[in-house]
Amino acid sequence: MPELHYDDQSWRALARKLPAIAPTYFVSGNHEWWKGNFEEVEAELMKFGIQVLRNKTISLVANGRAINITGVDDPEAWKGDNKIYLNTINRLSQELPKQALSLLLVHRPEHFNDYDKTAFQMVFAGHAHGGQFRLPFIGGLLSPNQGALPKFTSGLYEGKNVKMIVSRGLGNSVFPLRLFNYPEIIVVDF
Repeated sequence: MPELHYDDQSWRALARKLPAIAPTYFVSGNHEWWKGNFEEVEAELMKFGIQVLRNKTISLVANGRAINITGVDDPEAWKGDNKIYLNTINRLSQELPKQALSLLLVHRPEHFNDYDKTAFQMVFAGHAHGGQFRLPFIGGLLSPNQGALPKFTSGLYEGKNVKMIVSRGLGNSVFPLRLFNYPEIIVVDF
């Protein structure tokens, strides 16, 4: 798939600055895989001081609280195979160190019901670009892998076992225009 809209200069400019502000973690999205140079992107991100989480969990302590952060590659890492993707998430969920807040970093929000069946307590996702175009009282109109009137485009979603925050992100989808849909970076304070 051609990546005519992938802006290498913008992500590099941001990636250089983020680690000076806060510890920074990265999980892949579909665009990194479509572009075909993920290993180069990964090496560059690591050079900037960003930790790339590829199907693994790290454990840390922040403000006296134990936290597990798990990152999973986008399904495009497996040529779009959602079964491998979900099996990876389930395996990592079963291997989680106990007695800690467990966060899952993924690109795709449309698997929310599957995430809700895991041991993760909070999921951070993107991919929906806020629904690209947003209308008052309706929300997003179109999202990759969710189609028209998508369910998971922006904000907080709560399941039985997990909460998911979906960022509208900074970039655009294949269609390079947003309407009533400002780009965003979400800050969550624990």
